Amino acid sequence: MFERILYIISEKEEEKHTVMEIARQYNSTVLLAAISPVPTCPPPLTEGKTRQVVRQEDYERQCWQDIYRLEDEFKKSGIKASVVAQLGAIDNLQSLVHNTHCDIIILPISVLSDYNFHLPEDFLPNLPCPLLLIPNQ
Repeated sequence: MFERILYIISEKEEEKHTVMEIARQYNSTVLLAAISPVPTCPPPLTEGKTRQVVRQEDYERQCWQDIYRLEDEFKKSGIKASVVAQLGAIDNLQSLVHNTHCDIIILPISVLSDYNFHLPEDFLPNLPCPLLLIPNQ
């Protein structure tokens, strides 16, 4: 039923285990992707542009490490997994969904907390597949 699952990763173990259970049940391939949160507060006034760029690069590097670590974890559990080579904002999620040709999107509610629990206005009406929101556990 769900050959390809697009999983927008989160930091919560319970959400990861839910995705693993679904993938096992349907013998699915899990496509792992991440979205960058909106900055919650401005940088310190004493921080220069170079430091801001370095902080952003460090954050993105950590996201990629998390995605690849998760891919290894899925594979060690016997679940087919692949990293989607895109780390973007929630506004880019629509193009990611279309480009991956997935059968279902699994989006943890915790990921949406950085966006005040809102998706882009045109996201839901233009989805080519179902969206499963995983509640906070």
